[in-house]
Amino acid sequence: MTELSCIIKDGGPARSKSHKLVIDSFNACGVNLEAVEILDDYMRKAGLVDISVQKFKLPLGDWGGNAGRLFAKNIQEAYATLIPLYASTSGISRKELEQLAEQVEVETKDYNAYEYLYVYTGRKP
Repeated sequence: MTELSCIIKDGGPARSKSHKLVIDSFNACGVNLEAVEILDDYMRKAGLVDISVQKFKLPLGDWGGNAGRLFAKNIQEAYATLIPLYASTSGISRKELEQLAEQVEVETKDYNAYEYLYVYTGRKP
């Protein structure tokens, strides 16, 4: 199984703020985006054995070449699509959230932000 971490590292102050909003908004809806980092525990509890985890660093922005630019754009588009959710759970206006998204886009050029992709494998005994 492959899962994206959703935990953005080294992204700058605007990305850190937007990232916290994303995590808090999903938590308010009962979705723990940070659970991906402990899926191996869930796999063990489900009875799987020979579990292995591989972790790959995925760059966001120009420093990651074409893939990094595409990845950053995908995240920006997802954020923009979910602004109504963030506004409803945070109490922050849509306009402020849109401005924050613009700041994040500018910061993407100045910081080497990244996420991790996890690849989990296991088998039934």
